[in-house]
Amino acid sequence: MASALVSSAGPRRTCDMVQALERARWTVTWVESGPGLDEAIARRQPDVIVWSLGSEVSASQSLREMADELRAVEIPIFVVCELEGAGAVSRTPWVEDFLVRPIRGRELDARLERLVGHSASALDVLTVGPLTLDTKGFAASLHGEPMSLTYQEFRLLRFLMQHPNEVFTRDQLLARVWSYDYFGGPRTVDIHIRRLRAKLVGALDGCIETVRCVGYRWAPERVDEP
Repeated sequence: MASALVSSAGPRRTCDMVQALERARWTVTWVESGPGLDEAIARRQPDVIVWSLGSEVSASQSLREMADELRAVEIPIFVVCELEGAGAVSRTPWVEDFLVRPIRGRELDARLERLVGHSASALDVLTVGPLTLDTKGFAASLHGEPMSLTYQEFRLLRFLMQHPNEVFTRDQLLARVWSYDYFGGPRTVDIHIRRLRAKLVGALDGCIETVRCVGYRWAPERVDEP
């Protein structure tokens, strides 16, 4: 049975998400929004995080206040919000999906099941042509030979390979891979992309695409098979 950690500003009994998910037979843990939420997530390790944004505070303000708590979390984050907050939520790179109230239980269940299923299906070992990435062992090999990657190079390559054909801006990559406001700014992403391309020389030269005026994309179909 899938588990969800539900977080909201009000008491558990007033959170519409808890009742909706319990009716759909999810294992639900409720935690009040605020400082320490990331620690609660680390202790419980749910399959998905459902963050319920109320109408008392604007969505953009709530997202700013909780950014440091949530954007480093590697568990999928699903947000439920009011219509006026949908724009701010949709522009937040560390939010995987969202739903606008009023809540329909079946739709909520289906969206979360799809999100959890996509996350669970991510392989521990990723392979594209001659490149193999062991995501748990933090090891990479090219043509059967170990690759020398820095910690951030590995994290960037892993993230791109786990999201094939999705385009990410530099700011999104900073938020999702570096997980904090890096002092070097977006230029840091360009430097790491250039270094990765140099280390992927040969069959995978074209797999990291530059999308003009936007950012970068991992295009596995461009691998040059022998």
